[in-house]
Formats: sequence, C-alpha cells, structure tokens
Amino acid sequence: MKLISTFLLAALLSVVQLNAQQGIDFFHGSFEEALAESKAQGKLIFVDAYAEWCGPCKRMAATVFKEESVGNFYNQNFINMKIDMEKGQGISLAKKYKVRAYPTFFFIDEKGEVVATAKGGRQTKQFLQLGANALKKHDKSAEYAEQYEADDRSPELLRKYAYSLLASQKEHLKIANEYLKTQKDLTSDENLNVIYDFMTESDSRLFDLFVENRTAIVKLKTAEKVAQKIETACLASVQKAASYKYKNLADDAKNKMKKHYSKKYKEFLLKADMIYGLGTADAGLYIKSSKKYLKKYAKNNAVVHHNVAKTILTDFSGDINALKLAEKWSKKSAENGGLSYQYLTYAKVLFQNKKNESAFRIAKRARELAMDEKRSTQSIDDFLRILKP
Repeated sequence: MKLISTFLLAALLSVVQLNAQQGIDFFHGSFEEALAESKAQGKLIFVDAYAEWCGPCKRMAATVFKEESVGNFYNQNFINMKIDMEKGQGISLAKKYKVRAYPTFFFIDEKGEVVATAKGGRQTKQFLQLGANALKKHDKSAEYAEQYEADDRSPELLRKYAYSLLASQKEHLKIANEYLKTQKDLTSDENLNVIYDFMTESDSRLFDLFVENRTAIVKLKTAEKVAQKIETACLASVQKAASYKYKNLADDAKNKMKKHYSKKYKEFLLKADMIYGLGTADAGLYIKSSKKYLKKYAKNNAVVHHNVAKTILTDFSGDINALKLAEKWSKKSAENGGLSYQYLTYAKVLFQNKKNESAFRIAKRARELAMDEKRSTQSIDDFLRILKP
C-alpha cells in the first residue's frame, strides 16, 4: 500500500484551518480536577509550568502553542494546563515537582506521577517530539489489551484502551465503537468528546454519529473546529482511497464534504485530487489540480509551495514537465519564505533539472541562512560536496 507523501499531506492540512485561531486548548480547572479527568479519559496531563516574567514562556505561548499541528496533537492526546508556578495552586505544585527553571514541561499521569519532563523553550518539531516521547513512555495499550483478552468489557476499560491505542497511533476504531455501544446516552458531554476525538475518517460509523450530534458538539467545541474536523476526516478517507486505488471511496468523501461543509467544497475537490493523483501515481491529475490549487488558494503561501515542490521532487522526479513546475514553485517559496530549507529544496530541484551552477549558488545561500537560523548545515554541506565544481 502506497502512503501519501507526508510533505503533501502536511501542506494540505496546513491550510485546512488557515483562517481560524488554532493551538492548544488549556484546561481551566484545578490540578485535582485535571487528575480526575486524566483518570476518566486515560490521558496524561501536560503542564506548562511558567512564570509571568519568563521571556521564553511568553514566546512559546505566542508562537508554538498557537500552531495548528501542535494544537491538534496536544488536544487529542493530553489534558493541557498552563500553571503560573508563582501564584495560586502553582506555588504548592512548584514545591511538589521541584520546579527550578522556566518554562518546565511536565507530563503527569492520573496518579500525579511524572512520566516525562523537559526544561526550556522548544521549536515546533522538538515540542511535538516531547509529546510523542511521553506517550511512548505511558503506552498502556498492551496492559489494556491483556485485560480485554481476559474478557474485561467494562466501559471504563474500553474507553481507556481506545484512547491508549489512539495515542500510540494504533488501530483504535473497533474499541472506540465497542465503548460507544455500551453507552445509553451518547449526548453526554463525555461521550460527545469521545465521538469528537475518535472521528478521524468520513467512511465510518463515528462520522455518522458526529454529524448527527453536530449541534451539541459545536456547543462543546466551536463551529470552526467541527467544520475543520469534518474536512480532515474527509481528506483522510481520500488518502485511504488513494492508497487502495478505490475511487468510489474518494467520491463518497467528496459527497460528504459537499453535504456537511459546502463552504469549502470547491477547495476540497482540488486537495482531494492532489492526494488521489499522488497516491495513484497519476502525474497528470496531480499537476492539473496542484496548479489550480496553488493559484486560487495558496497564491502567496511559501510553506504550501515548498511542500508541493518537494513532493514533486520526491514522487515525480522522472516527469520533466512536473519538475519545471517544481522549479517555479520552489523558487517562489524561497523568495517569499526566505528560510534555509526552502532554498535547499529550490537548489535540489535546480540540480534535478541539470542546472548545477545555479543549484550551487542557491545551496550556498541556503547554508548562509541556516547559519543565521542557528540550524545544522550538515545536509546542505553534503549536498554542496556533490555540486562542488
């Protein structure tokens, strides 16, 4: 089964929520209440231990915490708390957990025990990795599986088992559906949250439950988040359709998008065709849809231009016409974005198009930018050695 390029999928999902306020949703109750939620949901508590005067804390709050990818990951997998360690409940927690630096990030289980911790600000990729590492340390899916195989079908076990599978990126829909079948009232806040969390594909019973209870879920979340959840689920089903070359499934996802989120339907069609064209190695469909998409919906978006160009470099490197477009788009990405990785991709496309002299010049610019950004130049240096006259 061919998996869709992560570059393309990241590019498309990056604009699903472009116009909405994104990021981590922080729990506003007490730490004791968060522990109770942790026990009920089987989720770790993420604590941003900060101080009001802390510069790195403010930067994290203003940047990384507000990013869509961070919000999606942390909201799904953790109960998130921001606690000022010099005020209120934070004073006793700072003593208990021996906070000595700001920010300090804690991942705490339902018993109040620390599973993982880290000090100091992080960039997005590093911060996401912190969360992923904490989930690995806390992965109880094997323990729950053992209880399940011993015929424990209690709602509490099923719920925790489903969330542990979701957090560890394992198949979770069967157990989630089994849990929901034990529930007499699917309209409780607790169960609406379960439906929201586990609804990841449009070709599922959970999608039907989601749209049936849409009004109630909107009250818990927001109309924007609910609409965005529908789009990401439909995109996921298109991705599955592309992987299995099952066009009817892609068409079904398009129909559901039209019915339940018509406002973004036209844009979605182009995203879906890009995904399906890539997944089925249909260069014609991919190029046609990406040209229209970039022109109409991502005209000045350097990130999307870069990711689409890199996808062509990775998946359609033998297509001359596709590479010409990749050169145009990677150049636009570099000029608009001005980041080292964007210039490196532009250089690699030039090299693929047999423009070695230009590729060398652009790669040197990428290295200069990486130095300014305080990033590693290893990959750029390796590429320059290949290009060096």
